[in-house]
Amino acid sequence: MPTQIQGEAKRPTEKRTVDDALTFGRQQFGMVWPQLSRQFTQPQLIKLAELTLGSKAIHSSQKHGFDTGKLRDASPKVLLAVGWLNLAIAKANGKNCECPYTVPMDLPELWQGRDFMKDAQGRPLGPTEVFEVFTGLVDLGLDLGRHIGRSDEAEVCKELGRFMRLQLASQEVDWMGEIIELKQRCNCIDDLLMGKPVAGMTIVEQLEKIAALAKMGPDELWDRAIKPYLS
Repeated sequence: MPTQIQGEAKRPTEKRTVDDALTFGRQQFGMVWPQLSRQFTQPQLIKLAELTLGSKAIHSSQKHGFDTGKLRDASPKVLLAVGWLNLAIAKANGKNCECPYTVPMDLPELWQGRDFMKDAQGRPLGPTEVFEVFTGLVDLGLDLGRHIGRSDEAEVCKELGRFMRLQLASQEVDWMGEIIELKQRCNCIDDLLMGKPVAGMTIVEQLEKIAALAKMGPDELWDRAIKPYLS
């Protein structure tokens, strides 16, 4: 039977129970996992993992469970596989890291240009780090109060993009004509304005820059243009 974890999310610096640590870890992992997962369909991720690791270590139910936050008790095997796969993707895309596995070089469409999960310093997460993040043993310094889940990304992107177009118009900014300059100030703004998908974590990371373009504080932008569209 799965373990019923009923803890309060507490960081490693706080006094906490094992359940508190695991609750914090699950929430934290739920914010970094989309860096990798959102780029793949279930069949793509499963195929890449099998060809890279030489075994069927990641299944569709596990990807879905991580995507939705419903996989509460991830097995050591899947955490190991996710960590090694993440490192292999990072290595294949030019990151200086040691990994005993290599992605299928004859199928670049599965890995070329793909992002990977990172720690607070931008280093790729390996199997040890994936375990530590998932179990709450390390703190990546993420703002758990500002989290845009995978299921909310499309709606948030649509509404935030609409909000930003109106804000820029009210400032008499021709955003289509000034898109290059705007992107230099915030590198995800072009996708938002064009109605293209942007990862929830990217929006959170660049919230202050987006808010600056709207000439408001990040708290106000969050409350007006993002929070109402979170489930």
